[in-house]
Amino acid sequence: MRNRSANSGHMIVPTMILVLVLSTFICAAVLFTQHGGRQARDTRALTSAIAVADGELDRLYGAWKTLVKTLPLGAKAQQSDLDAIVQPIPLPTSVNPNFAGATFLSTYQGQSAHYMTEVDCFGNSVPANQNITSLGVLPGFKGLYSVNTMYDVRVAVAMPTISRSVVVEIGRTFTKADAPIFQAAIYYEGNLELHPGEAMTINGPVITNQNLYAAGLVGQGLTFNSYVSYNQNFNYYPQPPSATGYNMANWQPPTYGVSQATQLSQTGRLEPAGEDMRNAFTTNSGNPNTDDGYRELIKKPVNGFSDPAAIAKFRFYNQASLKVSVNQVTVSGTKTQTVTVLVQCNVEM
Repeated sequence: MRNRSANSGHMIVPTMILVLVLSTFICAAVLFTQHGGRQARDTRALTSAIAVADGELDRLYGAWKTLVKTLPLGAKAQQSDLDAIVQPIPLPTSVNPNFAGATFLSTYQGQSAHYMTEVDCFGNSVPANQNITSLGVLPGFKGLYSVNTMYDVRVAVAMPTISRSVVVEIGRTFTKADAPIFQAAIYYEGNLELHPGEAMTINGPVITNQNLYAAGLVGQGLTFNSYVSYNQNFNYYPQPPSATGYNMANWQPPTYGVSQATQLSQTGRLEPAGEDMRNAFTTNSGNPNTDDGYRELIKKPVNGFSDPAAIAKFRFYNQASLKVSVNQVTVSGTKTQTVTVLVQCNVEM
């Protein structure tokens, strides 16, 4: 007869407890692993959805920029032209072939989600029959103001995961800023040389798209009371390229109404037509409508010569509704002026 140990039965309970605890840990580890896996997948899907949305917004910006650059100064895009940019909604694989499975949503949470439309400064849609613009400071150019036309753009992307889709909606505001250069006291395309000169005070903004040479004679002085910007370099001591015969000891730097630190700045180019037109002009080509650089924009085109579209669409004469032509002739020693008024639309006079 086998005798059973008196303590053997007591081992069953601790063993079952240990098994139960281990099972709980294993289940918790499995659940944690599954949760971590879902988080990793959702994070990858979210990152991909943001990339798709950013890519589509970049595509829309390029198309929008191409559109508004064809518009005359002060004009805004028509809604039908904006709709043609965003419709039909493309496949995300056209943005990046690695984004298979993603879709652009036409609506999200009951609202349109893939669109481009004009808005006012508060973000409200502008009715097609209304002209609403806002006045703001021209970015990058102190002292200059621009008439802004703003467009709200939205893109929503759904990126599928194993059990659901991750949705991302991103919006941007595209702004067309028209800033007349005539608000500047001095606007110059080439090297601007105020160097040296008699006593002079300039109260309005000064802008040059190249180098600025500014100095006054000792005891005379050059004073800037507004903002001054240059694109390349600023100097007051080295002699400008076209200046000769001056006594450099008589030069002094310009003075500022407030301070040089707050008024003087290096900026990008300020394009009179909103885009770089330097390649549209020629030199000594024989065509008087292309040989005078940016002055062509303020000149009347010469009859009998071609007026290239790249220049003609920005030429002020071609955009004017009211044109006044003054011709002066001398007959028998007497000067006679003839004034001709051309009206292209209904203008009250």
